[in-house]
Amino acid sequence: MATFSQIQKIHIAKKDLSLTDDNYKAILSGFDKTSSTELSFWQAEDLLGVLKKMGWQPMPKKVKDGKHYIKITVPANRSREFAEEKQLKMLAGLWVQRSREKDEKSFNNFICRIAAVSHYSFLQKASVQKLKKAMENI
Repeated sequence: MATFSQIQKIHIAKKDLSLTDDNYKAILSGFDKTSSTELSFWQAEDLLGVLKKMGWQPMPKKVKDGKHYIKITVPANRSREFAEEKQLKMLAGLWVQRSREKDEKSFNNFICRIAAVSHYSFLQKASVQKLKKAMENI
């Protein structure tokens, strides 16, 4: 039997992909089921795989062990003028500690206002201290 978590993910994916009830039922018919609650654990996993192939991307968890976090990803082979990953993680940690909004979007908006860049991955090393001081004053 599908777990409650799997069923939740399936319905979130259905909403995120804007699937109509008819489209959703057509996908379920491929599993010879009419409802996600009828799926086995492995069928639910397969259905989630199908939904991911259709373009659904699960959001990372916002809370881990009772603490908020922002997942920092930077491309490899970056120019040395850009902030290092550990500097960005430090800023993200400060942001989560100090701000009311603890998500990546608000983190990026703050960086845009202070450092005039559109995304944290474009932040230059020279701006890291300026941002750190600004976050400490929140």
